[in-house]
Amino acid sequence: MTRVLVAVDESEGSVRAAETAHRLFGDDAEYLAVSVTNVVDVATIPWYGAGWGAPYPAPYGAVWAYRRDEHGEPVDGGQLAEAQAREVAEETGLPAEAVGEEGDPATAVLRAAEEHAVDVIVVGTEDRGWFDRLLRPSVSKEIVKHADVPVLVVH
Repeated sequence: MTRVLVAVDESEGSVRAAETAHRLFGDDAEYLAVSVTNVVDVATIPWYGAGWGAPYPAPYGAVWAYRRDEHGEPVDGGQLAEAQAREVAEETGLPAEAVGEEGDPATAVLRAAEEHAVDVIVVGTEDRGWFDRLLRPSVSKEIVKHADVPVLVVH
């Protein structure tokens, strides 16, 4: 049985990737939908609340946000990512196990592929302008460059 990892996020490209994976590999494959959050909780950074700003830069590509529930308790980024993976899988009809990870997206997808011994990784991609590419590296490019298994990039 083929084990297929589909990297998903909030983009239309990941929805197309999930639909394409399901169309190509069918119902007999085993699917893993992986979503990664790269959000830095500004409430956990010392001095931020005092108006001094962050004492150190965020990880490259991280998004600054308050990641708290309605009671002010920290929210687990992995759980948020898992919920997003589940949502994309349900939206596309992909019969996948949802996995949520935190950290650098390419690294997390590659780690999940290794941990779950997948046969192929499917990722989506979208057209981006030169300035956006300058600020945010291509996750699909990094996955293709470092993967130990075949990677299908869906445009």
